[in-house]
Amino acid sequence: MKKTKIDFLTVLFLVFITSLIRAGTLDIPKKEKIYRYTHKIKFKKVMTGENLRHIYCPLPRNNDYQLISNIDTHGGEIFDNPGSLDSYVRYTILPEQQPEEGDWGEVILEFDYVPSKTEYKSADVNRIYEYDTTIDIYKRYTKKYYDIIDIENETINIISDELWNESTDVYDYAKKCFYYVNDNFTFKSIPGMWKPTSELLKNGGGSCGGLTTILITLLRCKNIPARHVIAYRHAWGEFYLENYGWIPVDPTFGTFGKVVKGYGLIRSHEIVYKINIIKNNKTVMGRVDILSKTHLFYPNHEPYICDLEVTKERIKK
Repeated sequence: MKKTKIDFLTVLFLVFITSLIRAGTLDIPKKEKIYRYTHKIKFKKVMTGENLRHIYCPLPRNNDYQLISNIDTHGGEIFDNPGSLDSYVRYTILPEQQPEEGDWGEVILEFDYVPSKTEYKSADVNRIYEYDTTIDIYKRYTKKYYDIIDIENETINIISDELWNESTDVYDYAKKCFYYVNDNFTFKSIPGMWKPTSELLKNGGGSCGGLTTILITLLRCKNIPARHVIAYRHAWGEFYLENYGWIPVDPTFGTFGKVVKGYGLIRSHEIVYKINIIKNNKTVMGRVDILSKTHLFYPNHEPYICDLEVTKERIKK
């Protein structure tokens, strides 16, 4: 029987490599997790009414949270959302595609999804830099956004001024806004997706999206770029610091500078979509406040019941 000889240097080398792995200082290539998402929007007519002509749904895009590729709309047309980086898919339901009474019809959207490996930790902010007011981020995310992010609201401006006068810089102000929303507004399950600033203030709070809206509005009042992040079951916010990037804030769960994981696919950063609607054979632009998290039936949802079936399958490579 042969004896295997292991010399002293080999043992030292193995011990050294093991210590590096445990310490996390040795990079070991890991297989990237790739998933194939399939969205099936199903519809069935259950009462008399105008036939369904179009279905609209948001198209997830690449951002800090994810990489989207290999999109297959199965016949749907992709459109840009004007004034936004987001896009949407429009499905046209032809007369011959209408399901028989009692049967289900469906449209399908598929894409590959790779979650970001970015770890969001509290930023080590030791210096505040002036904003570059010429960049798109600053121009896009500091302005009023319909009546939803209403930076002209009198009450929100009084609150903003008080917090600003107590703050040392924009980062300190962002923290004070975050804690103010946590201390003075509560989570409320209120029907409807996106509420105006005035209604949220009157109600003393709102859904996860509503609490985030109050915080974002306070930030934009002082020209701090801020935006929503909308996943399937939750919404939170981000604000931008020059030379640091986007910093996540979640007033619903009380987290500043980090993200509560587990919400997966990000559907949108926008809460209002401007979509192409065909009326009397003419294309007009319509505003939709619900498209960021779900889908829209046109011209009327009422005659139909619908179901959204989402499957996620790991792709082995």
